[in-house]
Parts: sequence; C-alpha cells; structure tokens
Amino acid sequence: MKSLKQLTLKIKDMLIKFINLLKPALSELKIMINQTNSIKKKIFMNIVAIILLVVIMIGTVSAFLCYKVTFDTLEGTMDKIAVMSSAVVTQKLEIYKTIAADLGLMSQLSSSMVTQQAKNEIYRERILMHNLSDIYTINNKGASLSNSTGRINLVGDTDYFQASMKGETYITNPQISTQTGQLVVIASAPLWKNGEFGSTIEGVVVVEVDGKVLSDISSSVKLDGKSFSYIIDKEGYTIGHPDYDKVINRENKILSSETDKKNKHIAELEKKTLEGQSVFGKYKFNG
Repeated sequence: MKSLKQLTLKIKDMLIKFINLLKPALSELKIMINQTNSIKKKIFMNIVAIILLVVIMIGTVSAFLCYKVTFDTLEGTMDKIAVMSSAVVTQKLEIYKTIAADLGLMSQLSSSMVTQQAKNEIYRERILMHNLSDIYTINNKGASLSNSTGRINLVGDTDYFQASMKGETYITNPQISTQTGQLVVIASAPLWKNGEFGSTIEGVVVVEVDGKVLSDISSSVKLDGKSFSYIIDKEGYTIGHPDYDKVINRENKILSSETDKKNKHIAELEKKTLEGQSVFGKYKFNG
C-alpha cells in the first residue's frame, strides 16, 4: 500500500532533484548580488531571490498535493474495481453452483425408473442452455459416467465428491477433467433421493464449465488500455489470467519468489490479499 510516508519521501526526492537543477541559477544570482554596488540593485536582487524561493516552495507544495490526490484517487478507484470484480466472480460461480443444486433436486436423475438416455437428454438441454462443458452424476461409491464421452471414472477421493456427499454445494479451482482431459471448473451438489432436499443422498451431480471462465472474467476487468487483472486461489496459484498459459502452467509468484527475486514485491502484495487485506502497491512488470 502506498502510505503518506512513502509519498513524502517521493516528493522529497523530487524536490532535491529540482533544487539541484536550480543551484547554478541561485549561485549566479548570489554572485550578482555580491558584485552589485548599488543599494537599490541589491534590494531588487534580494527581492527577486525571495520571490524565486517562494515560487519554488509553492511549486513543491502543489506538486505534493497533486501527487497525493492522484495516488489517493487511483488507490480508491482500483480498490473499488477489485471489490466489484471479486463480487462478479463470486456471482458467476454461484450461478454454476445453483445449476448443480437444481439438478440435484430433479427426481428423474435419482430414479431407477428413468432411462439413462432420458437422463442424458436432460443433461444435453442444460449444457446448451447454460453453455457448459459437461454434466454427469456420480453414484455413492464414487463412480461417474460422462454424458459427453461415455467414460466411467472413479472420483471418490476428490474434494468435490466428498463435500457434496456431506450435503454441500461445492466449486473447484480450474483443474483437469477426469472425463475430457480439458481444464475445467467443477460445480457439484448432492443428488437427493426422489428430488427431496434433506432426504437420502443418492450420489453427486457434477457440472463442468470451461476452465477459461475465470480468465474471461479477469480479461474483462480493466482500468485503462494497458491494465489487466488476474485471479489467484488461496495457495497463490493463478486461476484466471488474460494470458491463459499462466493458468495452464499453474503460475505461482509466491512460490517462485523464493528463487526468482524479481517476483518478490508482487508476491508480498499477493500474500497480503490472501490474508484478507485490500492492498495498493507497485512492482516492475516482467522483471
């Protein structure tokens, strides 16, 4: 975060540079005053020197105020954008959790009287309706059958399966799908018996979303033409970025800063955000 102390040091540095530039002119003015014999001229030259010093002081104060106002405004603007962007991401993910929860309350999906073909038709309708990658169910033993690939996979050890078998609606970070091999975000929910909430959990409903969904959101958040935003998870891994390769390659500046010192400053900022702080700072982009 840019503190008042840091701003003061910045202005002090600017003032020193400004005074160093004026030193030759001030020295020459002093020589002229000393070489002037006329009292009127000396008085005039002293007045000129005083006016010059006053102008310097006013200019310095004005520069400080402008600098501070600019950074205060920028900090406030970026803080609001970050909060709003976070809300947008949360809202978007909640939509997918709601889709999964609604499917879990569909009695047809837990009924043994409904054919798999009929269930697959329900999945296909929802996939087209919400632009999803895949929908499938997992039985209470952890075995899943993909609607799009027809593959059977055992996913009983996954966080999302275990959470939803306990009655939770869950969403993951981008990860490789066991069904398609593509990077996806998974939303899961309990599959309730006869579609009755609070009854027996027959299995888990899984909704897979293209893993680029978070990157698309971050790409849409910009302060100006040169700015960009990105999203990290609680461990510091990049899960949404305009450069999608950073997501695929699981970029983590916090971990990489231990060996790559150029990431040290941005890593410190990221650590503070993961602690729940709203921070404002600067770092050297790309080294």
